[in-house]
Formats: sequence, C-alpha cells, structure tokens
Amino acid sequence: MWGPRTSRIACLLGTLALVALGCTADNPAYLAVVGSDADEPAPAADGAARDTTLAADRAPEPDAPVAPPDGSPPGKDAALPDQPTPDAAGKDAPAPDTAPPPGLALVAHYKMDEGIGARLVDSSGNANDVTLKTAGAWVVGRMATGLDLGATGPISVPSSASLDSTSTGITIAAWVQRRAQTKGWASIVSRQYQGTDEEYYTLALRDDVPAFETQYNVIIMAPAAIAQNTWVHIAATYDGKTQILYVSGKPAISSTATRKLEATKNPLIIGGNQNEGTTTIEEQFGGYVDDVRIYARVLSAAEIAALAAP
Repeated sequence: MWGPRTSRIACLLGTLALVALGCTADNPAYLAVVGSDADEPAPAADGAARDTTLAADRAPEPDAPVAPPDGSPPGKDAALPDQPTPDAAGKDAPAPDTAPPPGLALVAHYKMDEGIGARLVDSSGNANDVTLKTAGAWVVGRMATGLDLGATGPISVPSSASLDSTSTGITIAAWVQRRAQTKGWASIVSRQYQGTDEEYYTLALRDDVPAFETQYNVIIMAPAAIAQNTWVHIAATYDGKTQILYVSGKPAISSTATRKLEATKNPLIIGGNQNEGTTTIEEQFGGYVDDVRIYARVLSAAEIAALAAP
C-alpha cells in the first residue's frame, strides 16, 4: 500500500511522474493533489509534458535566411534588375539616347573654327580640305569663328569620290548671315552639272529669300526673306523624288522632282556658282558663313532641327 506522504510527494513531481508511480484516479492521494483542482486540464494521453505557454507570449521563430534570386549569399541584398541604375549623384541614370547620329554619311563638314591662317579643314574625315585665297577673313561665327565670304571670296573645293557619293540622297546645311541686300541669286553652296547651265544643286538666297535648286532647274523658295546681320540656319534635302527647304530648323517649302542627282566632276563652291561649268564663279554671296555640311543622305526633320538649335 502507498502511504499518504509518499503519494503526495510523488504526485507533486507532475503528471508524468504520477503515471510512472501508479497514481491513478482511484488513489486518494491523486484526488487530494490533482482531483481537487477541477480547472486544471488533464494530462496528455501519452504522458508527455504539456506546453502551457500562450501562443501570443511565445518568442517568434527566426526565419531561415533565403538565398536571393541572383545567386548571392543569404543575407546579401538581391540585385533588382528592374530598378534604375543610380549615377554618381544618386539620381536615376537617364535613358540612352536612341536618335540616329547626325554624323552618319557626312561627306564634307567645314566647321570654320580655325580662326587663323588660310587653310579650311574638312572635319568629316574625307580630306576635302582647301586653301583660301585670302587669309585673315575670319569673323565671330555662329559656333566659334566663321568666314567673311565678302573678304575671302568664293571657295572652290575640287571634286572627290566623297562629294560625288550623293546621287541617291543629299542634305546641304549652313549657318549664314547676310550683310547687305542681295539682288538676284547669291549662292551659299553649289555644284554645277557638267558643262551645262543646269544645277547639280544650289542652296542660295534669291533677293534675300532662301532658295534651293536641284538638277534640271527645279526651284523652290521660302515664303519670306531672312533678316540682315542675323545668323540664320538654312538647309535643304533631296532624295530623287522630293526636295525640301528648311529655314531655322523648320520646313519652309517642298516640291516633287523626279530626276536623281547624276555624277559631276565640277568643284563644290562655297559662296558662289560656277555657271555652265566655266572657271568663272558668279552669283557670289558676300555675307558670313559658318558650319557648312553636306551629307550623302536625307536628314530627317528632327536631325535638321537639332543642327539649327540655338
């Protein structure tokens, strides 16, 4: 038989010990210790110790570190490919510029930034350089320096393979400043077709109004004259079907033309026109000129607007 003292001590060891010592519901000692506590839940059926800690009071289990999707070790910040890359100042890097480069198919480019001497360099890389007849005709240009064609006279650039590569499309562009009233034709950039009176192309002023003429005398003119003593950007394009004249970066007039530009061996003239293929340069422009460009393709309206940007 179990004594009262022995049973009481055994039951105090907990539910597991009570089961192990044989304390059951018909043992008075069990009733004295456990049965008197009616609110206490019954021991687990398998005799295991019960966890009586409230769920809200339990310390949360730490999450196991998860490896980032880019393969870096757990605990490292994962790369976020959809986030913009910050630049050095911490700002979002700008999107790349996808506009076509204006330098594509540039066959002659006279920046006229020399500012001294009598050598005019072609910056296109095609070596269409030329020696001026008069040195010291440099003026403050639209970009850096420009040329006073009234002082230096017309500039004749010999024919070359690059200048002759414009048969399928051409763009001519220049900054000009007229210094006086022009009467009749005053050619800014021109080439004559062989020994005829037909223009290969001519970008000009006609009575102060911008004009563009292509082969077989197809002429278009802007609706208004340009101001005197003011830099104005003038450009023209032709693709064998349509010729367009631009003033200050905006289309001024266009016209259809159905003949492609055929090859010619006549020189490129800046500041005049070699009519009928003779050595005499007529229709001279005596104003200022800067940043003369010739492309072997038709520039878009956006590209020409960029060239004419203030």
